[in-house]
Amino acid sequence: MPDSESTQPITDDFRYRLKGRLDELDWSYADLAEKIGASRSLIEQFTLKCKGAVGSDGARQLIPLIEVVVGWKTPEQSGLPN
Repeated sequence: MPDSESTQPITDDFRYRLKGRLDELDWSYADLAEKIGASRSLIEQFTLKCKGAVGSDGARQLIPLIEVVVGWKTPEQSGLPN
């Protein structure tokens, strides 16, 4: 994961956009966790019930991967290896 991404907090705006995108895809947070190989406890930090929290380092490092998996960015745009 890119180091710069790991320092960015999980914003409430990101949480709301992610929730909307998961709804569009008809995915649950558990589905997302499975697709990216993350624990549900890490993914829970992206839910709306965690509003205001910046998220753990481990969760913040998932942001680029989540952006790719939900179709917001390509791997190259997110700085992920091919």
